[in-house]
Amino acid sequence: RKHASSKKSFRSSQKTIKTEHKNMEQKALILFVLGFLSATHSLPVDTSVELTKGAFGSCWGMLGKEGEIIQDVVDYDPQLWLWLGDVVYADRFPLGPSGKTRVKSLYDEHRKYPPYDELTTKSQITGIWDDHDFNQNNGDKYNPTKEWVQQMFLDFLDEPKDSARRSQPGLYTSFQYGSGDRSVRLIFIDIRYFADSRFFDGPNVDLLGEEQWTWLENELKTTTATFNFLISGTQLLPDDRIIQENPPVYTRDRLLKLLSSTGVQGLVILSGDVHFAEFLKTPCNLGGMKYPLYEFTSSGMSHTFHDHAIFGDYFLEGFFPRTYTINRIVEKNFGTFEFDWSDVSDPSVSFAVKTLGGQDLMRSKIQRSQIVDQPEGKREDHECDAATLTGSQRFYGNIYNHLSDTTILGYYLFVINVLALLVFLVCFMIYYPISKVMKYFKNRSNQLKIKIE
Repeated sequence: RKHASSKKSFRSSQKTIKTEHKNMEQKALILFVLGFLSATHSLPVDTSVELTKGAFGSCWGMLGKEGEIIQDVVDYDPQLWLWLGDVVYADRFPLGPSGKTRVKSLYDEHRKYPPYDELTTKSQITGIWDDHDFNQNNGDKYNPTKEWVQQMFLDFLDEPKDSARRSQPGLYTSFQYGSGDRSVRLIFIDIRYFADSRFFDGPNVDLLGEEQWTWLENELKTTTATFNFLISGTQLLPDDRIIQENPPVYTRDRLLKLLSSTGVQGLVILSGDVHFAEFLKTPCNLGGMKYPLYEFTSSGMSHTFHDHAIFGDYFLEGFFPRTYTINRIVEKNFGTFEFDWSDVSDPSVSFAVKTLGGQDLMRSKIQRSQIVDQPEGKREDHECDAATLTGSQRFYGNIYNHLSDTTILGYYLFVINVLALLVFLVCFMIYYPISKVMKYFKNRSNQLKIKIE
């Protein structure tokens, strides 16, 4: 009887297990189908449409607050959304197979985040990376993970498998929307994949590499678009800020000369990276340009300068001179642009920076006639004060002026920031080489273990 009872119980449990297994298979199939649909329903980039409304942003997915402002982007309902770098902070993970798996899971997690997933069904999406989604803080061409992380970034964008960016080194590319007098060309430059090291590659640090320079020159020479957006993961105009927040002198000078020599018209720069929003304009015609250059920076979707700098306002004003700044805002933000094509002879584009709830923080309108070669009488050909000083002279001059103009409290807060920065640099100089040595011996140990096994 006991044997018959246990046999019956065993058969019953087997039946239960089979039923549960079948249910699990059905659930897995449903999840697979739903996952397949969600992975393929993004709107493709359709450049045949006339572009009237778009948005852009950077520095998302940190401090667990990434969802808030993405919903505001969804509510704004742009035709086109542009990522300007630091989509995810992948560089927090170690290198190697485990790091690769974790980076992929991080990209997948952000791709499936409900508000962003909704955005992919409503707006065309493309973009460029910066250092954190490049998987190396302040990364350069020596990043050993750059090839596989490039594919992960493109997977996040739902980039087609036959896209040129899937097979080429680096993410530089261009798109042109609309046609004739209502056309907009988007020119994305990659300042990470080919970048020289700022510490080891000498004074002429190049961020683009010769192949990309050649491509960019052709883009600028041949474009016939009414508006041309030059899009970068980092700012391009400032030359008097902390070392990693400036383009290197060689790269910046070469870019300005290239813009001048190619005669590109209607050019505006879009950028990210710095954890605050900023509108910039060159006070003189730099590099031989015959019209002023405008740069619009949107950075800090999930976090801003205030989140990681003690007394951030004093630090920012001291170390980030306003040489080219029209306006600056330190709030969570994303940028927008809207074209007005009604005036055929002189169309315009309006830029805005929005914060949580879709509230406007800054707004600026540019007529196309402002960003084409100006007649001799209108051009700012004179040497202005900013242009006669080097970037370092303006940087230290700004610190002196900031200290002399600020209150006693502000003075002490600024000094605290300087001391904190020095302590950080000293700790980093000690930690970095030690961590490299430890990582080397750890990798060697793992290799030996594998050989022994």
